[in-house]
Amino acid sequence: MNRSLSSWILLGYLAVSLPLLLAIGLGQWSLVELTRHSKALVQDGSQVTQLGNRLRDDVTNLERTARQYVALGDNELLVLFYQRIARLDETLSLMRDHGLDTDFGFSLVSMRAQLAELVRQWNQGLQSGNELSQAIQGVRQLGEQAEKLVQAGHASIKRETTNLQRAAATARQRMLICALGLVPAALLAIWLLMRRLRRALASLRQAISVIGHGHQDRPIVVQGPRELAEVGERLDWLRRRLAELEGEKDRFLRHVSHELKTPLSSLREAADLLGHDSVGPLNAQQQELRGILLESADELHEQIAHLLAYAAWRREQKRQRACTIATPAFVDELFNRFELQLQRRGLQWRTQILSDSVHGQPARLQEAAENLISNAIKHAPEGSAIELAIARINGSFELSVRDHGAGVPDNEKDIIFEPFQRGRQTHEQGIPGTGVGLSIVSECALAHSGEVFVEDAQPGSRFVFRWPDQS
Repeated sequence: MNRSLSSWILLGYLAVSLPLLLAIGLGQWSLVELTRHSKALVQDGSQVTQLGNRLRDDVTNLERTARQYVALGDNELLVLFYQRIARLDETLSLMRDHGLDTDFGFSLVSMRAQLAELVRQWNQGLQSGNELSQAIQGVRQLGEQAEKLVQAGHASIKRETTNLQRAAATARQRMLICALGLVPAALLAIWLLMRRLRRALASLRQAISVIGHGHQDRPIVVQGPRELAEVGERLDWLRRRLAELEGEKDRFLRHVSHELKTPLSSLREAADLLGHDSVGPLNAQQQELRGILLESADELHEQIAHLLAYAAWRREQKRQRACTIATPAFVDELFNRFELQLQRRGLQWRTQILSDSVHGQPARLQEAAENLISNAIKHAPEGSAIELAIARINGSFELSVRDHGAGVPDNEKDIIFEPFQRGRQTHEQGIPGTGVGLSIVSECALAHSGEVFVEDAQPGSRFVFRWPDQS
């Protein structure tokens, strides 16, 4: 099912916005993680620093209390000693809860083991009554281990800070990769959508070209947004309607021509009967009127013959196929066709061939060239020249025919290519014709997606038939 144009626009907006929103969301998530990590690091570092200072104080106080008890033997000092042991164990437990990495954890476990050994030595010394000097030495060593633990905490904080910096650099790199990856992805999505839209517009343009060039036998199908598809359906309806009108026009030409033949034959027979004295002898004025009747009947008969030939030509040319035509043979055939007329009028034949071949529908191109040459011969003064040129210019073929006659007035340069239209000078000079030849050239140009026009040659006119190379 074809989507509407508005849905295509919405889809394009989503194609642009979603990757960018994804990049923003990923950056936001990275920023939140970095913030959480840095906040936890600050809190743990602050706690470890405070607990390290407390640990130093606890070990110092424990050593002082132990020495005082050894010197004085006061039981209150013994109770205080065990209280300080409990506080030291509590400090180590708190430091364990804020442990930063594995190395710090190993140092913490080692100190707790050393503290447990100190308590065992102290209790053993009390029970045996031996001196507590070895336990005092253990307290001193416990102070050294506490200092190592504090230094391990500081080193752990430094390592965590380094890891945080690396995480920030990784987050920046990830966001850069997203920007370098997602933005081109969004542009690619836009390009794909625009490509489909351009394809739909191209098919619409081609459909209009099909109608404009008179190819009513080709169905029109436009793929793309619903609105353009509907336009394509209306164009196809227009194509069918134009095909019907073309058929009706051809039928009209044939029917009118045949219908005119009967009264025209009766009119000519009546004029012939007058010439055979069937109604009595005719005086000079009546003979003149009879001659006018016969002349007009012959002219009308010629016009009808041209109409029938024009209708037949239209039907035949619709079935033509394009191919490559050798230019020299094409020109020679044209010369053979008009050689007698050129000799009769004393006209020179000049050619300029700048392309070895042309591509098009042979019968139509020949018909167009013959009509242009025939038109030039009619308007060329005796003893002048007819110039035929064929060239390939900027991807298009150009066939031009020039005469050295009176030329075409500016106000008639367009209408002379319409069916049954003749220039005013043609009528005034009594040049024969039906006004169909140049219209055939115009239809031939239309069938080749080209154009035909006339330009001043000073003297005379140059008729140019130009069509694109579609080989």
